Amino acid sequence: MIHLPKKTTITPPPAAAQVGADQTTTTPTTSPPSLPLAVATTTGAQQKLLDNASSKAPVAQVPVQDRAGKTAGIHALRAGKKSDTFAAIDLGSSSAKMLVLQRTSSGWRTVVDQKIGCALGKDVENGKPIPAANQQRAVDALKAFVATAAEHGVDVKDIPMITTAVVRNASNGADFVKWVSAEVGLAPKVLTGDEEADIGYRGALGTLLQTPGRYASLDLGGGSFQLAVGTDKGLEDGGSTQIGSNIILDTMINPRADQDGHVDDALFRYVDAELDRSAPMPLDAALLAGRTLLATGGVSKFLKVQLSKEVVTRADIDVLRRQLGALSVADRSAFVQLNKTDAQKEALGIGTTPGAVDYGKKLPASLSLLMHILDGIGVTEVKVSSTDSRHALIYSAQTRG
Repeated sequence: MIHLPKKTTITPPPAAAQVGADQTTTTPTTSPPSLPLAVATTTGAQQKLLDNASSKAPVAQVPVQDRAGKTAGIHALRAGKKSDTFAAIDLGSSSAKMLVLQRTSSGWRTVVDQKIGCALGKDVENGKPIPAANQQRAVDALKAFVATAAEHGVDVKDIPMITTAVVRNASNGADFVKWVSAEVGLAPKVLTGDEEADIGYRGALGTLLQTPGRYASLDLGGGSFQLAVGTDKGLEDGGSTQIGSNIILDTMINPRADQDGHVDDALFRYVDAELDRSAPMPLDAALLAGRTLLATGGVSKFLKVQLSKEVVTRADIDVLRRQLGALSVADRSAFVQLNKTDAQKEALGIGTTPGAVDYGKKLPASLSLLMHILDGIGVTEVKVSSTDSRHALIYSAQTRG
């Protein structure tokens, strides 16, 4: 277990690229110049979250909060708004996700849970620009989300949106954010690694934040993974490592898999060794001792649906990883869709053949990273959360309305 001191920058191996679904798209109407963005660092969670948050959109902003466990920059609900329907968007390195919830007398009802594999981070190395085609795919997905939200009575100005590793680490990330604001009407907030750990923590806990206890969360995505610890009162510490499933697929698996995409045991051993070498834990394992561990993110949601389990063991994950590795990429796409409802397919982004192919292609990499994290923090099982960062955004927005 590697203990990382505060202020340690954790970056991926050189020449690491992001990958995603291949799609033919148009080019954005503007091509803004590249602007450098700082890479995420592992810092204490007591820093003021979202300091200096800014937005060009003409929307009232919630004041920055000093206490860990609060995310600022969420749009304040307009005065007099009567709707009990809320939406939130999370744009990651691999996909865009939108959640629409309705508040009822018996609790929250899911109206829309949708994921589009827009592959914003495809072929993007940290510090390099996001290609115009990637930006266009993401903007097209966001426009579709905004239209869907409007059908349920949610105005674009009332939709909080976050984006993470690929925009955070890209040289033209700031310009992409400006383009999204002008083209779609959303006001994206680019989270730091620390902020991503915070909202992942609150998203993983969901309503458990009302239940006294000591908790830990893990959240893995295409461009990074996060660990966080805290209580029902909020986050105590968290950090992010800038290696995700896209990097594993592109730099470790794809160059060594056969032409059909099979991943044998020898290749998995290679991936495990490379992760041990290049992907340290952003928190010391001792901080997680005695806490209830929850996992959030796309692969966690898939495991819950696939295995029909609330608690997943490392052995479960390893068995599934080997099963998938023995299949070709084409066969994997059919596997991930098998026995899933239409709603589950939409939430996982596997409702279409291209979406299922892309998801199945990357799943061995995601499972490898999850196993690496469990090994790194010294645990053999994890509880799979039913909520994520979008829930945290919505809960915060309606509370402050």
